[in-house]
Amino acid sequence: MDKKKLITVIICILIVALLTLILINRTNIISHHTCDAESYSFSFKGSFKGVKKVVIKSEELGRTSLPFEASTDIFDSDDFNITFTDINADGAKDILIPCLYEGEDTFFSIFTAKDGSFVYNEAMRSLPFKSSSEGIIYSEYTQKEIIAEATENSPEDYILTHAIERHVLRDEKLITLERRAIIYYSESNYYCYSIYTYDPEYDELTYSDEKWFSREDVDKYTLNWD
Repeated sequence: MDKKKLITVIICILIVALLTLILINRTNIISHHTCDAESYSFSFKGSFKGVKKVVIKSEELGRTSLPFEASTDIFDSDDFNITFTDINADGAKDILIPCLYEGEDTFFSIFTAKDGSFVYNEAMRSLPFKSSSEGIIYSEYTQKEIIAEATENSPEDYILTHAIERHVLRDEKLITLERRAIIYYSESNYYCYSIYTYDPEYDELTYSDEKWFSREDVDKYTLNWD
């Protein structure tokens, strides 16, 4: 092979290597998701090496691009609060994105890490996430159920529930291990402290214990895991 042909071959090899390198490191959309509230959309961009950035589009706040770093726990960008935490104790950080606010409760869309990307976890759809520890997921919420609207002759009849729950994620299925709740019944003006625990035989929460009390004893009952 003469010198000119050798140079041509070397140049071709370098061009192919450069194009390959560009393609390898090119940031493409790995997956795209729309938030439950339908006002946000999220795109995870990266290559086969994994996610490099999270792009958020909002009708109100426009487009925000955040670099993904495994060492980062919380992203604060304008009104977005994206949390990276290992929610299922598999060693990889997952993404929690607030999508719905109801009173003091924040409901999250949760994307679990899988094969270098993130997968929307339907099992934890709109979870009122509070924290996680060693694979146990904690949630908390307040719910008001109106039984009868107020009239000129009678006040509103409602049931107000404040509950905390412990969950675990098994094979992409969210299992609620326990629920503790303080439930107020306006018609009787009484409260009920109830506990439900997971029954593996029936694969559901079953009644465990309850205590009824009046408004005077409210301070004696608190919701915690102690």
